[in-house]
Amino acid sequence: WPGQEAFWISFADDGKWIRATYQKKEAMPMKLIPFTPGINMHPLNGKTFLLQNQYPGYDYKFVSFRTEDLALRTIYEQHDAMPIQFVAVEGNPNTYHLLNKYKDGSEADRAYDQWISFANDGKWLYCRYPQKTDAMPVQIEHVEADTIIMNNQWPGQEAFWISFADDGKWIRATYQKKEAMPMKLIPA
Repeated sequence: WPGQEAFWISFADDGKWIRATYQKKEAMPMKLIPFTPGINMHPLNGKTFLLQNQYPGYDYKFVSFRTEDLALRTIYEQHDAMPIQFVAVEGNPNTYHLLNKYKDGSEADRAYDQWISFANDGKWLYCRYPQKTDAMPVQIEHVEADTIIMNNQWPGQEAFWISFADDGKWIRATYQKKEAMPMKLIPA
């Protein structure tokens, strides 16, 4: 920048703010890593996880579904949790379709390989959609290394985040970001 050639980039100890106000001897060394489009845009692609509720003040239960109607809730113990496979939405970084991989030999197996999406009535989540085109795309945001929140990316629904209702802990996509349910990713 004209007139600023004498300043180098480094950081302040109070908060690690990056500033261009330093002398060369104080400059912060940085490693350049080449960017290749498509690489690491979907680090969870093809991986299967159990999702454990980490909402502050709640009981750390797992996500699964009710057999009768395949509605999602966060009331289950780990042995009843539904494994969910993350499938990349090409062209949208950190965005996935979610595929149910729960199979135990019971009538609940009808939900196996069904996609997760929401019903128009109340935006409640279900694992009952046979076509990938009906699956709700979700963009994930890490709040910790192994904990995420999810944003509904269905066209026109991008303002809504996934969480649960206090009454019954049914899961839906109607919440503001500050209300989003943090979910710990546990490899299945």
